[in-house]
Amino acid sequence: MVSDRETILLYDHDSAEGSHRTLSRAIEHLTGTRPKLVDARHFLPSGHGALRIIDGTPRLTLGDVTLTPDAVLVYAIAPERRPHLAAFLSTLADHGLTADTANGWRDATEKDRTIACFARDGVPFPDTIVLRTGDPIVAQRAFRQLGGDVWIRPAIGMSGRGVAHATTSAQVRDAAHGFAGRTWLMSRDTGNLTARRARESLRIVVLDGTPLWAVHHLQPDPDAPTNESAGATSTPVPVDALPTATLAVATAAVRSVGLRFGGVDLAPADNLVFEVNAHPLLLPDRHLHPVAIPWAKAHLTPALSPAPLP
Repeated sequence: MVSDRETILLYDHDSAEGSHRTLSRAIEHLTGTRPKLVDARHFLPSGHGALRIIDGTPRLTLGDVTLTPDAVLVYAIAPERRPHLAAFLSTLADHGLTADTANGWRDATEKDRTIACFARDGVPFPDTIVLRTGDPIVAQRAFRQLGGDVWIRPAIGMSGRGVAHATTSAQVRDAAHGFAGRTWLMSRDTGNLTARRARESLRIVVLDGTPLWAVHHLQPDPDAPTNESAGATSTPVPVDALPTATLAVATAAVRSVGLRFGGVDLAPADNLVFEVNAHPLLLPDRHLHPVAIPWAKAHLTPALSPAPLP
């Protein structure tokens, strides 16, 4: 069966966060038609999906189903799966079906590459040492070099999993054993604490050089990351209430990793950037109008059929 031309929203059906529902509504608002939802796992190397040129037209094939896309919007892909979808994403981009790039994905997803981009482009970030060994002696040396108060995280991760605050040699030794065989990062603590010793951070969502949305995260446990999944609270902040310098840093961080769109996490006091999230969580009650609709419009153009915004 061959479909008529349609917009395809490709996402990881293992994802439980729900961003695809917000984006689906955004696409419907813009085009008047719901997108075709397709499981990105079909296009992993082990999957049965493929992009083929049939009768001179790019088509996605899924077994006996053939889809004819106007545009393919890709979102909510788990970080550990992005490298395995990179070749497929590049093929989509080569045929003008997506605005995303595999290199941008990789530079935002692999945090050792992220900080290399930041160092190259002058984006401020915490002093960081990349470790590619679980050797506790190497880890202890890095710990001392960074002042004995550090944050440890995997090079690839999400939702704060594997992120830990370490202030003792025993904590660093345990972390080194846990990361044996993987790349991990150790960063100097930025002191991003309120007067009540709660951790704080800002997330600023940027699209094509324009900050769209900002939220302040507050974590009552000073030894836990500022992710909502780790117990932090979040309060939206008007973008125009933030300092110009902070917005400029967020914009520069997204540009540095080669993305059009990203959620930048940084320390509010000194604008040190922690990371750029390629696929930040999009909730319908918060992000539909300020983020999801602009994102969808930017990624649908020129396939977009204009319709009045709701």
